[in-house]
Amino acid sequence: MNTIVYKVVFNGINEIKEKTLNLSFKGVILDPSIKIPSHFFSELKKLSELNQNILIFKNIDEVIKLGEDISLDAVYYYNVLLFQFKNQKEGFLIGNTKKKGDILLGTWPFNKIYEDSKNVILDKLNNLLSKHNEYDKICLIN
Repeated sequence: MNTIVYKVVFNGINEIKEKTLNLSFKGVILDPSIKIPSHFFSELKKLSELNQNILIFKNIDEVIKLGEDISLDAVYYYNVLLFQFKNQKEGFLIGNTKKKGDILLGTWPFNKIYEDSKNVILDKLNNLLSKHNEYDKICLIN
């Protein structure tokens, strides 16, 4: 079984690189990949203008892929989506590829056993838009 880990390194204060500012995501290897709906990020941006619990900002310095080498399309850019619902924190690492568009690459917390089906993950993404007021925090970092 292939194991992939993505280490996302964030910028520090005043653009100083701090290697301690990072999150590790457990790679999601599904065939077919979980595609993120094309309208998702634009809708979330609109909602962030109305809801102060939704934050969007740029802060990803680099993403390091670790683990067994498997063939994946080149990733042009990454988005980290973190959210808190009833004091439970979760997150997704989303990458944009030429062939597939935005796809789910990894889940956080890293040590959580993530057995959610494709439909459950897509439902979570849809709920972030349709039921955004029920979430304590939603944060999109790119």
